[in-house]
Amino acid sequence: MARGIDGLVHVDPHIHGRARAAWKVTGCNGERLLVKRTWDVKELEESMEEPEATMLIKAGNVSGIARLALYSQETTGYTSDAPHSQRDPTDFGELYKREQLARRHRILVIEYFERDIMQVRSNEELLLVLRDAVQAHGELWKIGICHRDICPKDIRIKEEGCRSSGVLVGLDKAKPVTEQSVVVPCMPDVVNKNMFQSRYVLRVAAEPKSKKLYPSLWDDLESFFYVLCFLCSTDSKGIRDMFSDWASENPGVSLEAKSTFCVACQPSLSWNLFVDPYFGPVFMKLLAGMHRSLHSYDEDRSRGHETFLALIDTAIIELSNSPELVAVDIS
Repeated sequence: MARGIDGLVHVDPHIHGRARAAWKVTGCNGERLLVKRTWDVKELEESMEEPEATMLIKAGNVSGIARLALYSQETTGYTSDAPHSQRDPTDFGELYKREQLARRHRILVIEYFERDIMQVRSNEELLLVLRDAVQAHGELWKIGICHRDICPKDIRIKEEGCRSSGVLVGLDKAKPVTEQSVVVPCMPDVVNKNMFQSRYVLRVAAEPKSKKLYPSLWDDLESFFYVLCFLCSTDSKGIRDMFSDWASENPGVSLEAKSTFCVACQPSLSWNLFVDPYFGPVFMKLLAGMHRSLHSYDEDRSRGHETFLALIDTAIIELSNSPELVAVDIS
């Protein structure tokens, strides 16, 4: 299937029990693919997230989602040493017992796109890619999938001739959504990347006693908002320090920084101090609208995607009417 390996993308350093590695490859027809290999212990299944392949198969007909080209799973048995909790404390010879475990080996082959949203080449491309990603997220939600891990590397750019479109990838943290539009609860320790996580997710993760997380579509939309903030911001020391706090491994620090930021952005004029002049008033208005919708609890909270898409569509129209801004190269 693969004509050649183009490079190693990722190897998880924690290979005991579970492991993950990924390679970029070129298919027989010249297509770019990502091969992901994972290993895990079957007995840990209940504490783990849904397999990424399950979500990709379910999302097979959703436009704007990376296509699953191949999936394979193999379960093998092996013997592991484990402490014997019931041993006689006077019998120092019996320190361990032999325990039979089952280990699963999964291989996923997924469409690969070289650039992500951090590598857009113009203001226009940024808006188009963002719109497609939000649209794809909405389609996922309709079929019962919540992404839960929106970040720049999971918003990829598909190039078709002269046109670019956005593709959403990274369903390894996704969770099912019930018919009542409620995401299946999960533990906060399976969520990472504090930089772009919502304040609710961070608040739960910061609790002294961990409790189950009940994410919603608005948590992911808030993550889209933070991604755009990061892309459009000025490069001042104060902004860099703020983003450093957003990315803190301590969820409490990230939560406090984002809460302070959201309060500071209440006055519309404050966006002038935050958005880089290259992006101009179109992006200031877009960010202000996103921020307002995230905090407007009197609106229909089930229409989050429609609200965000309408704001982005308006920005695209306004940008097309401002020729001096359309072609600004931000790569």
